Amino acid sequence: MADPQREIASISEFLQNLDLKLSGNILCGPSEKDLYRKFHALLCWQKVFDANSTLKESGAFDEFLSDCSAAYFFHLTSAYKPSISMLRSGVENVVRALLILEGHKANEIEAVWELFAVARSTFLSAGKDVMVLRVDALHTRYGEMCKTVHSAAPEYMSLRVPFERIFEIDDEKFRITQRLLVDVFRIAAEAFYLVQGGNLGAIHHRLADEIRDSLSPSTKSLIS
Repeated sequence: MADPQREIASISEFLQNLDLKLSGNILCGPSEKDLYRKFHALLCWQKVFDANSTLKESGAFDEFLSDCSAAYFFHLTSAYKPSISMLRSGVENVVRALLILEGHKANEIEAVWELFAVARSTFLSAGKDVMVLRVDALHTRYGEMCKTVHSAAPEYMSLRVPFERIFEIDDEKFRITQRLLVDVFRIAAEAFYLVQGGNLGAIHHRLADEIRDSLSPSTKSLIS
């Protein structure tokens, strides 16, 4: 059996010497700017939903933002699997938030499959096909992220925690994680706009414009 004291000392030394050697060009490209714009638009939605006491008390939207913030940070520090894990949690919370906005007690739904089923049924019954498409898109991304979260690579099966490998820069994993972040942020913003776009007049016009500017013309055209 490994000596706990020795292993803890090793972990402590790792943390004391931790230095994330990130590339200086990591945030300079147009795709990184697009990702930030979509993230910022979600932050602007908080100004809208702070006035919704039911949603505020549920904590669903605030948890969604917290998950997205953590996922974004982990992505930028090359912690790809933790990023995807947090983003997956964010998807669960955005679906809960959407259901609460529709009058459901979504926090009482424990099973994730039921959460998606209720959301799909709710919008389908209401004739909101554009929302059914967004729920299905989130469900697809959720399933994709489950494959990563539940993976068991050989290096994680050696009875040692490879902390030194968590922050390894990997261009392919960076690209995959960034695509998932962009997709989830975009779909969530579209969904909020389609169910609550009429309430943007309640916040400062500059914040409302930032939300609208993050959306595609085709999405904005769905609300006259």
